[in-house]
Amino acid sequence: VRVRDTAGRAVEGARPRIRTETGDEEWPNFNLLRQEGFDLSRGGWDTIINTDANGTNLRRYIPPGRYAVSADKQGFATIEPVWVELASGQTVDVEVVLRAAETDAEGDGR
Repeated sequence: VRVRDTAGRAVEGARPRIRTETGDEEWPNFNLLRQEGFDLSRGGWDTIINTDANGTNLRRYIPPGRYAVSADKQGFATIEPVWVELASGQTVDVEVVLRAAETDAEGDGR
């Protein structure tokens, strides 16, 4: 997952989210997925490793299926996920674009 802003700059420290289509599948390799930095406690997978200085977060060992990929970071608006269909053995490069959150007159984003 690569996270960029609307100007194409890398967003360091964003938290990519990779979730299953239904969010309730059972996965056979929980330990392997946890080692890869996934939080499996809420159905689907939420990565617990933020993006690096290049806006990248590499995930391996994801079973085939349909996934919603998004990212969040303070100061950026919530976005609709990018849907990805992953086949066995396939490598996919997903780019997520975040836009700056709108701020109110106080400038605090509420």
